[in-house]
Amino acid sequence: MLRGRKEISREEHQEVTDLHNGKSAQSLSLGKLAVFLVIFRCLNTVLVQTSFVPDEYWQSLEVAHKTTFGYP
Repeated sequence: MLRGRKEISREEHQEVTDLHNGKSAQSLSLGKLAVFLVIFRCLNTVLVQTSFVPDEYWQSLEVAHKTTFGYP
């Protein structure tokens, strides 16, 4: 036995190996979350049938109308 080396269990060894290989539980859950969010966003773009027009677009026309015709 080497001096200063601690004996570890098989489970601890597997956990360290998984962490070293990037297979932590947190990274797996983040990967699943990312896949879910991408799928959700793709479905959302296909299924939602609304349009979005920002209010600033119409406000710019109001300013141009007032400048041109002199009344709001």
